[in-house]
Amino acid sequence: MDDIRILVVDDHAPVRYLFRRSLESAGYLASEAGDGQEALEALEKERYDLVITDWDMPRMNGEQLLAELHESQPVLIVSSNRGVPRRYRSLSKPVRPRQLVKAVKDLLESP
Repeated sequence: MDDIRILVVDDHAPVRYLFRRSLESAGYLASEAGDGQEALEALEKERYDLVITDWDMPRMNGEQLLAELHESQPVLIVSSNRGVPRRYRSLSKPVRPRQLVKAVKDLLESP
């Protein structure tokens, strides 16, 4: 897991911090972005194996971010919005750290 890089995108700093710390405790390398625009800027500079994003954010929301990403980029949506389309892998907030780490592991191990 040492080489697996994950970008956490959420407009709430405490959520980003909790997710990043949970992922780092599980052995992943994690970075943060405050919205979809910041995420795109980070993705231009670094390669990430997974993007975890909120759906509802200012400036550029999760739906807009996904429209800009390559289809090959794995994404996990973590949101309190029940309107996330079923075609995306998602978790509903609130999310426990163990639940997040398990979902990440499952997603990264799936073909």
